Amino acid sequence: MAQPEAPAKRGRPRPQSTIDRDEKAYAVIAAAGEAGVTKTQLATELGDLAKGAYLSLYRLRTTDRIERAHVDGKHVWRAKAA
Repeated sequence: MAQPEAPAKRGRPRPQSTIDRDEKAYAVIAAAGEAGVTKTQLATELGDLAKGAYLSLYRLRTTDRIERAHVDGKHVWRAKAA
């Protein structure tokens, strides 16, 4: 029996600058280790607004590369263990 085709992706492809920012965000989060990174720390590291950092966090979370934790009264983001 033939496999059904995967549905076509919706919307336009992401610009390369967005992909690069997401990869840089992941590198910062992975380098932080267990301590994690807050959204404002990530925005500072990226030299970006908090909104851009949050969008990167959202995309990394939905692709299951990072997780959110609550540490010392703050939400921090950590790389998921492979």
